[in-house]
Amino acid sequence: MTRVLTGIVLAVVASASPAASPDPKSLDISPAQVTLARELVRQLGSDVFRERDAASRKLADMGREALPALLEGSRDSVDAEVRMRCEVLLPRAESEDMKAKVDVFLADADGKYDHDLPGWDKFKDICGTDKAARELFADIIKLRDNHELLIATRLPADDMKRVVDARKRQIQFRMQPVVHTPNFRPRMPSISEGAALLLAECVAPEKEDGWNGGWVYHTQNLFYQIGEIQTAARGQGKYGPAFRKLALKWLETRDGVQGIQVAVGIAQQIGLGANEVGRLYVKMLTVEGQNAQWMRQQALGHLARTNAKEHLPAVVKLLTDTTVLMPGVNQPGYIQPEVLVSDFALVVACHLTGQKPSDYGLKVTPGRHNNNQFHDAGAMHFPPDKEGKADAVRAAAVAKWKEWEAANTKKDEPKPETPKPTPPKP
Repeated sequence: MTRVLTGIVLAVVASASPAASPDPKSLDISPAQVTLARELVRQLGSDVFRERDAASRKLADMGREALPALLEGSRDSVDAEVRMRCEVLLPRAESEDMKAKVDVFLADADGKYDHDLPGWDKFKDICGTDKAARELFADIIKLRDNHELLIATRLPADDMKRVVDARKRQIQFRMQPVVHTPNFRPRMPSISEGAALLLAECVAPEKEDGWNGGWVYHTQNLFYQIGEIQTAARGQGKYGPAFRKLALKWLETRDGVQGIQVAVGIAQQIGLGANEVGRLYVKMLTVEGQNAQWMRQQALGHLARTNAKEHLPAVVKLLTDTTVLMPGVNQPGYIQPEVLVSDFALVVACHLTGQKPSDYGLKVTPGRHNNNQFHDAGAMHFPPDKEGKADAVRAAAVAKWKEWEAANTKKDEPKPETPKPTPPKP
């Protein structure tokens, strides 16, 4: 855990102080205090122990007002003891600074001011700044356990992912400890904890969404295990409008084989509708990785069953995908000719355009039914030649498709030029 995160965890945040100003400028540190703190930081390198010790106590008493000088000392001083003493003093100063900023944010109930809070810029870009969004972020920032994730949104991607992973493990241990504990009561994540985790993963998504093993909480479980989160993800309840935007962004950032498949299931669970679900399936067509061909088969089948003609261009791109989908098998009682991803894509493309796959040389596989072709990728195939290859007939089919596409694709007609008005004669 970084030194910054350690400092933030020490913050004790409850609610806005009654005396807090809503204007972040009220937190500005005066030049005189900055100058005083810098002088005290220099005294941390004194040859006299009493002077060093007195300077440490005074800097501690200054609290957040010493923060700029302590940051400079920990980063820039050539004196090892100055850097060490600044590092020791920083957590308290940063903790007080965080609490003061949170108090000001909560006092700004109408959202009139800009606030320098970790995660706020990322959050408002996704969820907006309306009342529901501000109330959700206020609940996120008030919970001390969320501070590490919020700070992590400012860290490099690799560091941030380590923080996210640590947070997932913490949630998992809280729900199910590794060692049996008498009278243990599992604690499920709250909606604010779930929102903080989703926000962090929107900023630095993991390709496999935490499926790389280990005792971690899988983020997708939030949508299945927490009733309050299910409701909010559907756009309902106090935080519904803001949380739904966050959920949509999280689904959009899933980019691995398992991650996109998880996103499809959640999209259907929270009722996103055919258009949004279809977009996720289209994304599945381009996924790379182990078993990616099965994801493409699943996506192609869905687009065919829903007659998603608007996604035909994405289907056509797979006509050059030579990944084996169904390996060739020739055994007594069971024959399965080889089927490539491109073959199945052509079957789907024909369906979306009202054409017959047989016109392109595709044949019904023996023992299969053509009416089940979108559930069974092996239902149609290209017949092999005498050498057992189907390369020539596939190439002919693709060439024929290009001809059909050229003849049936509407070209944008040039708009007629508007005649310029003739200037009046003098």
